[in-house]
Amino acid sequence: MNDITARVQQHRELEDLRLHAQTQGEILRSVLSKGGARFGAFLQRTDASMKAINGVLKKPARETGAFRDKLEATLEEVDRVRRDAVALKLTGLEAAARLMEDSLQELRSRGALSGSDFLPLAVKLDELYGQFALLRSLTSQAAAPVEPDTDAPDARMTENGTQIIEAPKFLAAMAQQRAAHPAAPRLAHRVAQAGSLDSTLTALTELVAQEHRKTVTLECTGLQLVPPRYQATIKNVAIQLIRNAVMHGIETSAARKGSGKPAHGTLHLEFKTMSDQSFELHFQDDGCGLDPDTVRSTAVAKGLITEEAAGRLRDRQTIKLIFKSGYTTLTSASGEAPHGTGMSLVRRYVHEAGGKIALATLLGHETRFKVTLPAVAAAAASEDAQVA
Repeated sequence: MNDITARVQQHRELEDLRLHAQTQGEILRSVLSKGGARFGAFLQRTDASMKAINGVLKKPARETGAFRDKLEATLEEVDRVRRDAVALKLTGLEAAARLMEDSLQELRSRGALSGSDFLPLAVKLDELYGQFALLRSLTSQAAAPVEPDTDAPDARMTENGTQIIEAPKFLAAMAQQRAAHPAAPRLAHRVAQAGSLDSTLTALTELVAQEHRKTVTLECTGLQLVPPRYQATIKNVAIQLIRNAVMHGIETSAARKGSGKPAHGTLHLEFKTMSDQSFELHFQDDGCGLDPDTVRSTAVAKGLITEEAAGRLRDRQTIKLIFKSGYTTLTSASGEAPHGTGMSLVRRYVHEAGGKIALATLLGHETRFKVTLPAVAAAAASEDAQVA
């Protein structure tokens, strides 16, 4: 087991080194061929574009026209980043920008848009930022010479007059604002590292909360421990759980105050390794909880179960109906796109990884999920057996 873990970690480190070496080579070639001043100007433009994209996506929108405006403004900035990356032959940044551009073009082709359509963009945006952060970090380390521009708002000067462009900090700044805000005191002890899964999920939480006019904070623990094998699974599961909790579980600030709760809702996400080398993901919200009677009646109304069969279920069995494909409490009257696949997707992601998911709730207080995933070696052996 230790040998396998060490090999996986070593492979990861080698891949990071390869990516860093490739990116650093591209930076040096760009500076030599285009000049330090042009490269510095590119860093400043890209920094401004990143901030502009973040600002556009954070702006509230309710009508289709407003969503279209957000889409076009974001697409314009991403296209600018991609074209600059192509001109400077920065392949990593170009690829990340192209992926986000493709997602935006797909949204553009849809007849109607809603806030939920923009949620997956949080992941694409974080990947794009990760590439730019790497560029910026390696540029700073190499102290790439560019012509001084003391008026640049995001620049600092070294002792020898070399200008180093400071990295865009829109995700870190958002986390710092949350930490300083009195409504979120428990976030003061940590700031999600930009480009990490923590920052991706934190940005996603804010986007969904703003879209639904709620105040929600996310507290993450242990996500740096997720092994490569389960990174996609954990990310996909976490995205769906966060989205579902903010939309359905967390109440509005007014409702929370009326029931004696803090005005802001809180989500807890924890990943940990167990003594037998298996893994657990715990997710909890302090929202309204699940009402078994509501779940039962909704499932019957959606045709997912007969009224007679639903009546025979105990409350603990009833709440599991939310994992059925097509289960949703949303109606089309709100203008939202059809839902009902979120929790069924969670179950599918977990089962495909060979894991299990458990659910518990306390009406009016909380909902908790526990995802159990097998040890990496056991999961690999199971896959090999299935192939054989």
